[in-house]
Amino acid sequence: MGVNGEIYEPPPGPPPNYPRSYAIDVARQLQPQGWCILSLGSHPHEIYGHDRTYERYPHVWPAIEDLLAASKEFFALEADEKEKFLTRDGSEEGYSSIKGEKEFITLRRDDADHCPDVLRAPAKNAWNAVFGVLNEWMKGIEKVLELPPSSLTRYTEPCLEMDHHARATMLRLFKYENDGAKLVAEPHMDLGLLSLVVGDTPGLEVWDTSITVDGKLQPGWHPIERNFEKGMATLMAGRQLQYLSRSRFNPGGHRVMSYGGNSRLIPKNLETLSPSRTRRLLNRLSLGKPKLPIKEKYRYSIVFVLRAHEPVHIDYPLLESPGFSFEDEDQNIRTAGELFQRLKRAHFNINIGIKEREQQKKKILADRVSSAIRAPEHEGVTSM
Repeated sequence: MGVNGEIYEPPPGPPPNYPRSYAIDVARQLQPQGWCILSLGSHPHEIYGHDRTYERYPHVWPAIEDLLAASKEFFALEADEKEKFLTRDGSEEGYSSIKGEKEFITLRRDDADHCPDVLRAPAKNAWNAVFGVLNEWMKGIEKVLELPPSSLTRYTEPCLEMDHHARATMLRLFKYENDGAKLVAEPHMDLGLLSLVVGDTPGLEVWDTSITVDGKLQPGWHPIERNFEKGMATLMAGRQLQYLSRSRFNPGGHRVMSYGGNSRLIPKNLETLSPSRTRRLLNRLSLGKPKLPIKEKYRYSIVFVLRAHEPVHIDYPLLESPGFSFEDEDQNIRTAGELFQRLKRAHFNINIGIKEREQQKKKILADRVSSAIRAPEHEGVTSM
């Protein structure tokens, strides 16, 4: 109020000495499409992802780099050494190889039977660093959704440290083939809450609903990593978050390509629309020469997959807000584990052998035809 009683509108943003929550900023960047770009490296450019991200989390990128280097050591081992950790009995945990696509190992615990020596210390360090930050960002999502504190983090806080106990949350280390132009991971959306993806060579593409071609909106695949600087990463929402948020956060569609040095796969007339920092970044990334190498024989990648802890009971009233409630039939899903199994049955798994994958697709398609469910265009049959 002025000296003569005038009433003024409050200034935009927080008071000068009251910093805006960075976790809220990340949540708002993630919400429109289910993915956003983050800069975890130490370069000073404000256009890359969020403003001064590295200063907030200086411990995260060094831990990721150490794990990426260790993963290359692991994948360089002889086949019989890697196969000591083969995936067994339908478990996701362990080592797998799919000819023509990739090798990968899934880690959930740090004991010698499940985690190779070369990976144990760097995996534990990266797990503790990254999942702690993802949990912080879950708090930002709670605030954006106007939910009470711990309404979402109650599902994640049991998963923040790597130890001898297996949890649904996991690390996946990949070695993708990159010796020719081909698809090495089919279009899919992740099943969990949040996923952070880091790669040493371009390959990840995201489904971008804001692409325009010749002035017309034309959603399509955006080769998001082609101009990444070192230290940049992609954050994606998953299907569990979609369910718990009543679709206010939808999962980000993505796939992995091997470019094999073929620049013709990259659209030349890509434009982007949106006032957000991520959209401005994408506009700049669409121009100029690729920053990261594109002729490497392999693409090494880490995916940090934050999933809801399976024993936790779903507290439906805690997740509701005005205009967003759960139907009675939804509440038949009692725990996070039951939710995961429901989602898993509805989507084929891209990380199994091609023959088995095709069988899963046929079954899911048949189920959808019988129930008149149609998948979104960019998902195909949808996958994990």
